[in-house]
Amino acid sequence: MSRPAPSWFRRRVRAIDSDLDVQWGEREQRWLIVQKLQNTPSVETLTTNMATEAQKKLADQGYVIDRPVLEQTLYPLVSRQSIVLRIEDEDGTPREPDERTLATLRRMAWKTRHRSAQDWIDAANELQYEADRQRRRAEADLWSYLGRDQTFKRILGDLVWGLRMKHTVGGPLPTAA
Repeated sequence: MSRPAPSWFRRRVRAIDSDLDVQWGEREQRWLIVQKLQNTPSVETLTTNMATEAQKKLADQGYVIDRPVLEQTLYPLVSRQSIVLRIEDEDGTPREPDERTLATLRRMAWKTRHRSAQDWIDAANELQYEADRQRRRAEADLWSYLGRDQTFKRILGDLVWGLRMKHTVGGPLPTAA
């Protein structure tokens, strides 16, 4: 049986984001802050509707699967798409909606609303820095390997000093006739 959310809490959640609502999760036995999807009154109702549709489609294909099994399978998928926050303590025990939950919700909303161009530039710069660091590490590994190769050292030294190459890798140097 569904419990109505405290009206003061529901109002404050909707003030933070009008697409959010507070519901009692029957399966999880705790309060949930959900994003409303497809005008569905609850996560459980959406799960039930999807299970009904899936059961019909599977029956058309000749499969008979119990409704509770389908609901149990679909619930994690539905909850991942609609549950924004479970109201619980750090150890996972359920608690009543309070100011701590609203503060958490405000922090989450602030992070998503206040993404500026500079945030995206900073994220791209961080990715570029990581790519450059990996490239420099690969170059250092290559030079370290080549530094241990005596033939390469001699050939590189001859090239740098403008000397005629006396050493070859694949056989004698061609001679001009």
